[in-house]
Amino acid sequence: MTFLDGISIKGGRDYNWGYRNHGRCADFARSVYVADDFAPGHNQPYDHAHNIDLTEAPGRRDFDRPGHYYPLQYFLDQLGPAEMQPRLRSHTSAPRGAVKKAPF
Repeated sequence: MTFLDGISIKGGRDYNWGYRNHGRCADFARSVYVADDFAPGHNQPYDHAHNIDLTEAPGRRDFDRPGHYYPLQYFLDQLGPAEMQPRLRSHTSAPRGAVKKAPF
């Protein structure tokens, strides 16, 4: 399961629900986000996913759309065979709750 700047708000009141729960039941979960997103509920790592923080990613400053769109573009640019084969990814090599920060 991949969350691309996923929304974490539940019921309009609990802005942290998704951070605590998204990815909990997935075999492998990844969250790709920017920490300075203007929208609430989009800018923190998920407890049950391997997280990729693109806040300082090379090329993001030159990106011509708002920051909320960058995680989607990053994912499309990086999509390769490993992303298409779910069993090739695991939380052994990409632990739940860990954060990988750009640049990498």
